[in-house]
Amino acid sequence: MRIAVISALCIASVTATQAAAQDWSAEVYGGGTFEGDLAVGGADEKVDSGTTYGGGLYYSGLGGMDALELGFDLSRTNADYKTSGEDLQSTAAMAIARYSFVNSGPLKAYGALGLGWVETASAGDEDSGLGGRAALGISYDVSETIGVFGEVRHTRAFDSSTLNGVSGIENRNNAVVVGLSTQF
Repeated sequence: MRIAVISALCIASVTATQAAAQDWSAEVYGGGTFEGDLAVGGADEKVDSGTTYGGGLYYSGLGGMDALELGFDLSRTNADYKTSGEDLQSTAAMAIARYSFVNSGPLKAYGALGLGWVETASAGDEDSGLGGRAALGISYDVSETIGVFGEVRHTRAFDSSTLNGVSGIENRNNAVVVGLSTQF
């Protein structure tokens, strides 16, 4: 519920920055998370590779700085613990700043940093707190209004979660996503 309220507030604040709907883009994406370790109460649990999906809304008309985009991203990941088969889910609502460091016609390479709220859930319990994201990506404009992109990202909760009486769960994941964007 907190994620939904924060998401609505972030979308409202981003859309309130400009009345004109130029320089905006919306995107949807999906991909996979890497197999890895999850710190649980001081021990490492093996986590299977999983899925991730989400969407974002971005604005790029900040004082003629087309290389800088500010926006909001809402994503969801899902993976299983290898040893117990328990499901681990993560929902992240992030304010994101992206900067294109290569801008060659329709091709762009960019880096992104985000700050927001991360909710971790497993076996019917959930905990949430402040989190962040770092990403590198490449986008290609197929037409004036449609683009495709690919991104490698790392998302993590800054505070450890407590789920089902187990404290010290460090929620972090690495993912590769591909998506579709539309400019309006």
